[in-house]
Amino acid sequence: MTLFGTLQEGLLSRDPTFHAIVADRDRFGEVFWLFGDSIFHGLALRRYPERWTLEEIAAEPLWPFRSPGAMINLRLKGLGLLEEDATGVALKGQRVACFAGSCGQPEKTGAAALRIKNLIEESTIRPGDKIAFLDAGPHTSDPDRYEAQWLTMRRLVTEDHDLTLLMCTAFENLAEDSRDFLGEFRREQAMYSIGWPPGSSGRSHNDATRAAALAPLEGRGKTRLIDMAKRLTAFKKMSAETCGAAVYLKDNVHLNVWGNMRLAAELMHEAWPDLVGADNTATEQLVSKEWTRLAYGARQRSGAWAGRGGWSPRAAVQQARACYESAIEAAAQTG
Repeated sequence: MTLFGTLQEGLLSRDPTFHAIVADRDRFGEVFWLFGDSIFHGLALRRYPERWTLEEIAAEPLWPFRSPGAMINLRLKGLGLLEEDATGVALKGQRVACFAGSCGQPEKTGAAALRIKNLIEESTIRPGDKIAFLDAGPHTSDPDRYEAQWLTMRRLVTEDHDLTLLMCTAFENLAEDSRDFLGEFRREQAMYSIGWPPGSSGRSHNDATRAAALAPLEGRGKTRLIDMAKRLTAFKKMSAETCGAAVYLKDNVHLNVWGNMRLAAELMHEAWPDLVGADNTATEQLVSKEWTRLAYGARQRSGAWAGRGGWSPRAAVQQARACYESAIEAAAQTG
């Protein structure tokens, strides 16, 4: 299966926690709905969550790191705000995050718009909830059309509803990739910060996202632009300088555990700023125990976290703290 064949298949799937929320919405307080594609769906452990058997889940200590939503929920659970079953499916809680399906990009917005509209009208998505949009992978239109589709989705969420929408710019590491094609798509079709058409001085697709998020629109809800491309690029640089650990998987599109942890921290701090600086013991205990599996190329003998002698349980904890503490600084800035 090609990289983007996998991406498109992922658009059809749902987080089991999504089903639990829809089945009995009253068991949960504020919900953070993550609409997007394979980034939100979860490939940190290299397979979509639904492709794991119960036996594999039970044997995988890194299971709580499978997706950004799962990482957010691990922290909420540690704070006593959420209860989960043995497989990480939410049972009830004051707050919860879930992957909820497509955000309406890059395909036509109709199906995604109808699904989100129904969730709102059925009071599954409720006033006070938070919604994030993030599109990655191949874009199939020019920036002008891309912006127009974002505006359609933004109006749907915020025009008549008291909801907070976080619109995220897209990120990837494809500038460092030597391939011309990623499956059936040219590499440039999955790059969001280059001028379009490629090689021109035209707008990028991230420019289109910024324009759609910042356009003056009247409505009951609120929209915030989260420049995730800028924030993840800064985190990648910091990780390389401090310990040498990569933050992307080898496909240069999907994030590994560290990249997902930073993404989860950025999202959580934007959605729930009252949790900035909250306890994160569960995450730190897990990375300390599984540190050898989380090296991702980290320097083993020198240079990693000055004075600490290379990659180690302590260095892994420092990396986890950097994911969250640096995200606190980012969340305090605009964009």
